[in-house]
Amino acid sequence: MRPRLGTLVALALVAALFAAPPGAVFRDSFAGQILNLSPRLRTSYPDLLLSVHGEAYPVVQAIRTATPDTAVILVPDTPEDDPLHRRIWLAWFLHPRVLLQPADVARSGLTPDYELLTPHFHGSLPDTLEIPTARLYPRTEAARRALGGAR
Repeated sequence: MRPRLGTLVALALVAALFAAPPGAVFRDSFAGQILNLSPRLRTSYPDLLLSVHGEAYPVVQAIRTATPDTAVILVPDTPEDDPLHRRIWLAWFLHPRVLLQPADVARSGLTPDYELLTPHFHGSLPDTLEIPTARLYPRTEAARRALGGAR
């Protein structure tokens, strides 16, 4: 009796899925609700992301526009730089760029083109340097040229 019950439940779910009007399945899903949140709040999608992710979102957008898709970026590993120290969160916005934390540099054999400097993470620069806000620092000559000159 159990295999038949499982089959009937599966068939009922499939029938309910196809009985829904086209687009209703996505519209009613979590992703659909998130994408429809912006018009419902009468705000733009970038403003919505800014309100959800805070001041880190403009930094990530600036990195995305300033770096090529092939860039290797050294990101902070200090928890004080939340969410900029979370590689998975950054990878969501910066894919296909390669993101490395200091512990990964020697293991991967890659040389970072850029460093994401924050008040708590100075990368290869001296710790005495004051960095009030997060910014991108080019480490290679090619990265300096891509950013439009030395910084």
